Amino acid sequence: MAKRLEGAGASRLSSGGDRSGAPKLRSLDHTRKRNKGFRMKPRDIARLEELVERVGEATGRRVAEAALIGGVLLLGERASVEDLVEAVKESTWE
Repeated sequence: MAKRLEGAGASRLSSGGDRSGAPKLRSLDHTRKRNKGFRMKPRDIARLEELVERVGEATGRRVAEAALIGGVLLLGERASVEDLVEAVKESTWE
């Protein structure tokens, strides 16, 4: 059995986890990430898969669906509201 160090204080682990003096670690991304679940129509899923494939071929590596959706949302921020409304109408009534 290991010998106890003479004159050493109790560790934080053995003292019951009092961590009031320890600094709290924070991530660089201060916003909390959360999952967003939603249902897609089969045609929209096919569009997403086709876009993932096209972007993957263009970049030469696999692109995650979440990364692609993030890119599409960025494009949506830059597009005019009228263009977005028209696209939503076309997608809904297709």
